[in-house]
Amino acid sequence: GNATKAAVSKFQKSNGLGVSGAIYEATAIKLGLGAATPAATPAATNLYVGLSLGAQGPLVKDLQTALMGTGLVVRGGADGSFGNATKSALISFQSVNAIPQDGVVTEVGARILDLGTPATPATEPNASPPTDSGIKLVGGADGSFGNATMAAITVFQLTNGLTLTGTITQEVADKLGLADSDTSTAASFKLERFPIQGQCYYGNTWHAPRGNGRLHEGVDVIAAEGNLLYAVVDGTITKQYWDRPGALAGNGLRVAQDNGTYFTYLHMSGFAPGIKIGTKVKAGDVVGFVGNTGSSATAHLHFEIHPSGGAAVNPYPYLKAIDDCGNTTPQYQSSFAPSE
Repeated sequence: GNATKAAVSKFQKSNGLGVSGAIYEATAIKLGLGAATPAATPAATNLYVGLSLGAQGPLVKDLQTALMGTGLVVRGGADGSFGNATKSALISFQSVNAIPQDGVVTEVGARILDLGTPATPATEPNASPPTDSGIKLVGGADGSFGNATMAAITVFQLTNGLTLTGTITQEVADKLGLADSDTSTAASFKLERFPIQGQCYYGNTWHAPRGNGRLHEGVDVIAAEGNLLYAVVDGTITKQYWDRPGALAGNGLRVAQDNGTYFTYLHMSGFAPGIKIGTKVKAGDVVGFVGNTGSSATAHLHFEIHPSGGAAVNPYPYLKAIDDCGNTTPQYQSSFAPSE
């Protein structure tokens, strides 16, 4: 629990190790736990896992290059030195991929970034009996989606060749034989335009755990601050959010269709000229700019879809179907008359 994690962190700090609160090889050796990895099996270990603040060398340079390849900014570039800038970029990456945000490279993070060969997941002691999937869940079926559940989902995705998110995606639901959660509304709308100018990066963070028991109701798309944001459909601006102290959303807006379906954009730096409640827009019109307002760790767009004005559905498959993160050319399109 938290007391154990705090004690591990204190031990790591006092011994000059990377402070993560988790037991990696260096910490285990310092504590005299377990045996050294047999010389015959070095290929099973991912050397990138466990990289943290203070690390130096070519592995760090590879990590920095991979992070910048997702659109994140690493101040100082790929210099091979794991400083606070690299840690900040890694935490932002972990945030949008529903990975615990500790600034330490995990197996899941390394796999998503295509760094090294993943190690075989270890079996946790004192785990509950296997589920139908064959994955052991520490703590059992207690009705709480915590780190143990996220870890079990990640292992399931890893062993079944699925996208690693640690969340229940549609492909996980299909593989587990769970009822469809998002496909029933698929025919009620279609994205006509990708919402953001590249270079950008996003993962499937739908229903990732957030603070105070909240679940993430959208997908976060990382891009440089100031990049253009586009209307994904023809519609009307029906709501605007304004940044203020304590606001989670920051600056934002809704683009709504006549049938009530609306699309929410949050954490914007600002709005395009002429954008206000009641403005009619066409798919591809510039509605604003990527920002870092509200409760945000890095410049990104939080994007939601609400079919027929109801509960949010997972935007990930719809974004993936028209992915345009590689398009860095600004497309200034406006079919409405800007205000004076």
